[in-house]
Amino acid sequence: MRNLPKSKLIHPIDMTMVMKKNRFILSPILLLLCYTQGEMHAQTQGGTQAQFQVGSMFVEFQTANSFKEGYASVSIKRANEPISKFGYINKEGKKAIDFQFDEVKDFSERLAAVRIGVHWGYIDMSGIYIIPSQFDEVYSFSEGVACVGIGPAKSRKYGYIDKNGKYIINPQFDEPDRFANGFLIFQHRSQEKSKTVVKYGYRYIGGNKEKKDFPAIYYDEAYLFTEDGLARVKKGTTYNYINNNLTEVTKPISETERIPDDSENQAIKFAEASDFSEGLAYVKYDKSSWGSETAGISGNSENQTIEFDKYSYIDTEGNRVKDDNSVEPQFDFADNFLHGLARIGKKEAGNSTIKYGYIDTKGNIVVEPQFDFADDFSASGLARINIGGVQQRVYGTVKGGRYGYINKEGKIVINPQFILAKDFSEELAYVMMVGTPLKRGYISADYSGEFAIELELSLVYEFSTENPSSTGDLALIELNQNGKKKYGYIDRSGKIIISPTFDFADDFSYGLARIGNGDKGNRKYGYIDKTGNSVIEPQFNNAGDFFQLLQGINTHRLDNFPPLARVEIDGQVSYINKKGDIINPDNTQSSSKRK
Repeated sequence: MRNLPKSKLIHPIDMTMVMKKNRFILSPILLLLCYTQGEMHAQTQGGTQAQFQVGSMFVEFQTANSFKEGYASVSIKRANEPISKFGYINKEGKKAIDFQFDEVKDFSERLAAVRIGVHWGYIDMSGIYIIPSQFDEVYSFSEGVACVGIGPAKSRKYGYIDKNGKYIINPQFDEPDRFANGFLIFQHRSQEKSKTVVKYGYRYIGGNKEKKDFPAIYYDEAYLFTEDGLARVKKGTTYNYINNNLTEVTKPISETERIPDDSENQAIKFAEASDFSEGLAYVKYDKSSWGSETAGISGNSENQTIEFDKYSYIDTEGNRVKDDNSVEPQFDFADNFLHGLARIGKKEAGNSTIKYGYIDTKGNIVVEPQFDFADDFSASGLARINIGGVQQRVYGTVKGGRYGYINKEGKIVINPQFILAKDFSEELAYVMMVGTPLKRGYISADYSGEFAIELELSLVYEFSTENPSSTGDLALIELNQNGKKKYGYIDRSGKIIISPTFDFADDFSYGLARIGNGDKGNRKYGYIDKTGNSVIEPQFNNAGDFFQLLQGINTHRLDNFPPLARVEIDGQVSYINKKGDIINPDNTQSSSKRK
């Protein structure tokens, strides 16, 4: 590398010369736009001192969630940061909101709750805070309202805000997230025999003025009203349902086709019950309501017997659901309906292992119980299943095996090949596949099983794209070493190619990257290639990226116009080529060679 004699530095005003022969104009304004004065980097990272070895992964994807409103939250762990950071990606697989948050929630009604440090706030889909960080606990928006909590965990109070962050109900409740379909569930405390007894009641805060005043009715447990207009409540040891007039919905046993006996005038009660979904709820009947260990039902079928340890389905009038053969299906596991189907489970003969399948809203089994795990069907018509996994103590969970997806006929349409998988949401599902390296990302609902979005380092760092077919793309990284920022480069596998030893560095341009050494006030700049070798030694007080500014020329003459970089020594400016030679703007020769 040859040093630049001060006597041959070119003044910026000389660059306004018009090269008529080649119809090529170098405008000082355009040149200044190509010259980066500030030290701006795509990645700004804090964190503690980190030790690295060449070949180690610089960043690891920790979690990825389902898409909601076009965005999915993803967390990463950078090796020089003590905790994971969350951001959002869009459905094109690009970073939509930078990885900067300590915790996030899904977008709902175009707002998402995020946390940096201690407090939570809400951002819009551009990442801008709409409601400043101020809450100790938050929930997603629903019907234009979000529940928020204020104060330490042991004494926290909950209230409700609108989308402007204004309280519509001041923080006063002891429990969170208890509002839906116009009704708020609140706690009622009373003293009984020197003990505090907690009951639950309903308060209407919707728009119907006729529903404002209700009698004070308290329950041992109370749940939110569903779209079917019913809420599940518990008194003592049994469950029942109330309508939105707070009237208990009861059905006498004599109306259930049960063989009459002395208990026929009792109302049906449930030992277990679920919320209604798509007009149906699963229940376990309470033995004491029937007065016997088993309850026979009149009819032609010998199988119509209520088994109190199994689940049945009822409609909103309390009628039991029966299949096309007028048989009431009863299961060892039951779940809510979604998109017309509900997952159910039956124990295998002779053991406690449950196999999972699906029923329709008529009670017909449409997918025979056969899977070690099964989940709800999504709007895309696919459901996640597991084959070969070991069931855990909690029903509906499994360890090991492989996950795949079935259609509503029970046919496997995406082979079980994933060690981790989530449900489809907005036509995409997050999966993880065994491989070297481990592959993870989102597959589409087109039955192909191919990655539509693969989570890779390009989501976190900006890789050079000078040659789309090149395997040598590098990305700039920043480390904190002994309290000082150092810069280096990684490849797309996360391998550190150029060690973080520079006090300043920039992206590669035309195969060279601008680097700097020394404190900011005394820093000298030079250029390295993609192996980390110094091509132009650090000697400039300031320097810009290499660029090629062309106007009105044929592409076969590009070699006549090599890339240039703007550099400065002691206040004087010149332009150099990739060898470090000074280039005079009126021709392509080195100024040191001019006569």
